[in-house]
Amino acid sequence: MLKGYSLANEQYALAREGRQMFAIRTYENGHPDMGLAIGFRNSYDKSMAVGIAIGASVFVCDNLALSGQITVLRKHTANVWDDLEESVVTTLYRSQHNFSRICTDAEVLKTRQLEDDEAFALMGKMFGRNILTPRQMPQVKREWLRPTYEDFEPRTAWSFYNACTETLKTAPPLQVMEKHIKLHNLLLPEGTA
Repeated sequence: MLKGYSLANEQYALAREGRQMFAIRTYENGHPDMGLAIGFRNSYDKSMAVGIAIGASVFVCDNLALSGQITVLRKHTANVWDDLEESVVTTLYRSQHNFSRICTDAEVLKTRQLEDDEAFALMGKMFGRNILTPRQMPQVKREWLRPTYEDFEPRTAWSFYNACTETLKTAPPLQVMEKHIKLHNLLLPEGTA
């Protein structure tokens, strides 16, 4: 279905005693650092709308870089699957363009130097905007000051981004996609790349 991409990895998670499902499928296309990631969610108990988000998975650490918005949201009604089919195909078609944009965004972040005080100020903004919880703040600080992965030791906005996405792995599954998108929009507001 995705021309020029091959499935590299897929991860699935259940919540609420199996009533909610979350998944990430990662595809390779020859990019050395990242693969196209498609995140989706659904609920058997109709507690959340169907959602799909397009982004990238960072190969070094399996962190997600999601941008834009959750492109398909649809409440569970009698015709939900018929209504979603066209939207899903359109979303997948646009995913390749979105992936290219995220790769460009990553290159911009890699060139943007970031001092500790700037990183700490961003952590405060993330807390204020409900991207990070009080419990996650020390995790981001620790990941920024002593990165788990050698690739993120340079003091750049890309390293900070990955300190945050590493921490967001602890977010409740229902909030993961939205928090990743909010992070991306904070570090790369529309038109900055």
